[in-house]
Amino acid sequence: MNYKNEYKKYLTSSVLDTANNKITSNSFLSAFAIYLGLTDFAIGIYALLDTMTNVIQVFAAPLFSKIGQSKKVVLINYSIYRISSVCFAFIPFISNDLSIRTLLFFIFASIYAITGKMGYITFVNWRMTLIKKE
Repeated sequence: MNYKNEYKKYLTSSVLDTANNKITSNSFLSAFAIYLGLTDFAIGIYALLDTMTNVIQVFAAPLFSKIGQSKKVVLINYSIYRISSVCFAFIPFISNDLSIRTLLFFIFASIYAITGKMGYITFVNWRMTLIKKE
């Protein structure tokens, strides 16, 4: 394992994740939900989505240990995570119907939250492999 190359990958991934997290922060997406015209009830449910998906993190470690930390699985998960965060921007162009906007918002928010929670544990595990044994 080349430590410098792995460190560069880690740094790039960290920068992308930080940017992704800022773009899809709860306050930004809540404001976007208001812009889309979602009801207060829907926005409240969205605010709880992160808390509800924390349960997934509990099961992510055993799930990924059984998969065997497959690099392909981790990359697919993170690709879906990042793509779903960008999909929010297309909602206003897809439909003006509030029901469809709400549905799309929650589909993208759920995918984003679930893949983010699943990916967090694998990302931490990968970072730990970068630490020198000595």
